[in-house]
Amino acid sequence: MTPFEEKYGIYIFGTQRYYKSDFTKKEYTFEHSSPFIYHIDDTEYPISNWGDFVEFTSKYLFNKYPETIHPGFGVKWSNRPVFSSDPTIFVWPRKVSETLYVDVNLTAVHMVWLVQDMLDACGYDLSKTFVYYRKRPTEEPEEVKKHYIDKNKALLKEYLMFQRSRSEVEAKKIIGVLELLDQRLKKYKENFESLFLFNDGQAFSCFKTNYLQYLFQTYVIKEQNKKGITKCIYYLGDFFWKFYKDN
Repeated sequence: MTPFEEKYGIYIFGTQRYYKSDFTKKEYTFEHSSPFIYHIDDTEYPISNWGDFVEFTSKYLFNKYPETIHPGFGVKWSNRPVFSSDPTIFVWPRKVSETLYVDVNLTAVHMVWLVQDMLDACGYDLSKTFVYYRKRPTEEPEEVKKHYIDKNKALLKEYLMFQRSRSEVEAKKIIGVLELLDQRLKKYKENFESLFLFNDGQAFSCFKTNYLQYLFQTYVIKEQNKKGITKCIYYLGDFFWKFYKDN
C-alpha cells in the first residue's frame, strides 16, 4: 500500500480500487457501490452485491445463533419486519432457512446497516468484521479522482511511446484528444467521471463502442476526425487491456 492509498483507505486488488468498511459506525458511503470481499470470523468470502451480502450474513448467523436471527428481530432505524416465515409480505425475499426469509428491498446503505445490527446483536466485535467494497468514481474524493486520472495519463504516455512507438509529441496529441472527449463524457452519462478512471479492459470495451456511437450521432464531426477519435479511443482501450494486465 502506497502512502496515498493508506491516506484514503484504498486497497488494490488486481487493477481495481476498493475501500474497507468500518462497521463500528453507521456510514452513508455505500450507495452506488458494490461489495467484493466479506471478512468474518477470520475468513474471507467473495460477495458481488449487497442483497447477497444480507442473505449470506443471515444464513451464516442463523446457523450459529438461531435464537437471535428470527422473525422477532428488529432494527431501530426501521419499523418494517426484517425476517418472516411468510415470504409474500416482502417485495424481494431471500431464503434463510426452510422457515425463514429476509427482506432485501432496501438501499445499499440500509442493507449494510442491517448486517451491522445483526452482527452486533450476535455479539460480534464490529472492528474485526468488515467488507471491501468498490465505489463508483463519482462518489470518490476529488483528490483520489485527480490522482488516478493524472497517474493513468502518465502511464498512457509511457505506453504509447515505449510499446506503441509513438513519439512524445504524438503521445501528447492522443492524450489531448482524449481530454477533449472527457469534457463530453458527463453529457453522455452522469455516472461516468473520466475516461482515464477506467482501469479494466473489459469494462472499457463494453463502454467505448456505445460512447463512440453517441459522439458521432450527437455532434457534427468530419469523417477524417471520426477516424482519429476512434483511433485514440482504441489506443486507450489497448492500454487498459495490455498495460494493466502486465503490471
